[in-house]
Amino acid sequence: MKDVWPGDYTRPLSLNGWLYTYANPVNWVDPSGRNPCEDLVDEGVLPPSACAPPTNGSPPSVNPNSLTVTSYSFSESPTSYYDSCGNQQVGPDVLRTVTMSISPQPGVVTFTYNKTQATRWVLDYADMYQTGETSVAIRVVLGEIHGRILTNIHGMAEAIGILFTVQNRALSPAYNRCSNIRDCILYNTGGNIQVGGFKGIRSPRAFDPLCQNGDSCQNAYGVTRKDQAIKAVDYAAIALKIVRNGLLADFTQGADSFVHRCGGNQYNQYSDNCKGNPNESIGPLVFYKCNYEYCEDTAFIDCEIDEGVFCPVRP
Repeated sequence: MKDVWPGDYTRPLSLNGWLYTYANPVNWVDPSGRNPCEDLVDEGVLPPSACAPPTNGSPPSVNPNSLTVTSYSFSESPTSYYDSCGNQQVGPDVLRTVTMSISPQPGVVTFTYNKTQATRWVLDYADMYQTGETSVAIRVVLGEIHGRILTNIHGMAEAIGILFTVQNRALSPAYNRCSNIRDCILYNTGGNIQVGGFKGIRSPRAFDPLCQNGDSCQNAYGVTRKDQAIKAVDYAAIALKIVRNGLLADFTQGADSFVHRCGGNQYNQYSDNCKGNPNESIGPLVFYKCNYEYCEDTAFIDCEIDEGVFCPVRP
């Protein structure tokens, strides 16, 4: 049956009344019949949890140490839209569909994201904010760990855990200035875009994920080529899909903050400050609960666990 909603000219694909969720029902849902759910999340209308598909029972729990990417593939296609005459036209952006198998859970995960928006070199936070929630979430992961997502044995677990902490802030009444993932990373105060509590969004790699600026891949843990950089983007996108759609239980135990371990006992240093440490690409993140908006005091964190073991949340 043709959609009774005529569509929105700012979203050209919505003008085709015969398409459901822009012909992408695997990744998007449209409970209202008016907008694919992830569009509304990107716009801040719905919380991230609103796009989670129906599940039977609770999402599977896993030991984050055991998460392993066993296969990875991608494809690309141009965006398209229907003009006022009903003719399909090629749009300016590129959609990238990533399929990844992660063992032991959640298995095969597929996600389509706007590669153009998620990877373009942005000039300032306002420009970054306009790229949408999916893009901002990917960028904060890249800013925090970048190449570690590929080279660290905890890379995918770290990426998923980072996004769990962002989502936990969005869902927590203790953080009254944000209610969605994007606004917990970059929040909008009367048109003035400011950095939230995640310092990684300040990294050059958050502004320039594909290292087009030449020096943006310094301190990137071995990711120095564009083909490696886009793979890191893909991994971050899949991490977002897992968190946003509730494909795994929150192994951070509700954490809303984290610090980089950086090898040994060097806490409270984010990735750029870990360079030169002999164990810089080994130590996992430490996740913990802060429960208030400005949480800079991390001196109480005590996680004297051997390297290579994912640190639990402080009770």
